[in-house]
Amino acid sequence: MNAVYPVEEGSTPGFHKVALSAYNALVDLRRTIAIKQVAALPFRDGPSGLLEVLLITSRTTKRWIIPKGNPIRGLLPHLAAAREAFEEAGISGVVKAEAIGSYGYAKVINDGTTRAARVDVFPLAVLGRAKHWPEQHERVTEWFGLNDAANAVEEPELKLIIAAFRHPLPA
Repeated sequence: MNAVYPVEEGSTPGFHKVALSAYNALVDLRRTIAIKQVAALPFRDGPSGLLEVLLITSRTTKRWIIPKGNPIRGLLPHLAAAREAFEEAGISGVVKAEAIGSYGYAKVINDGTTRAARVDVFPLAVLGRAKHWPEQHERVTEWFGLNDAANAVEEPELKLIIAAFRHPLPA
């Protein structure tokens, strides 16, 4: 997308072409830098005693994902991931401070374009669920065994993270 700037009378010839070229280079650079996000991998010991993870649907495409969002100023990344898990799935628990991996995906921006996103994943041992939460009526949530969860998500690196996940030892 080219920007159009008014040309002032008596301005230096060629200046606007250089400014426009620099602007376009910055726009292109911004599109190539990955957006940083944080995610929670909510888990529990299921009724059968096997490890389960909670997946949610995305708001637009309704595909299975894990709760994720942008970093929150003033919060450590793992705490921001836990907040996203509450807002998107109504869950709370104990979140590990160290990421267990990261995955990439193509994030659709409001204008319809896509940008690369890189998501750090923090395990969250689910201890409870709220009766009401901000995105309750926008998403579906479901507990999956590890293999089923890995098969349900689309992102190849996230599939690997889920498939390899093991119950973290107490801190």
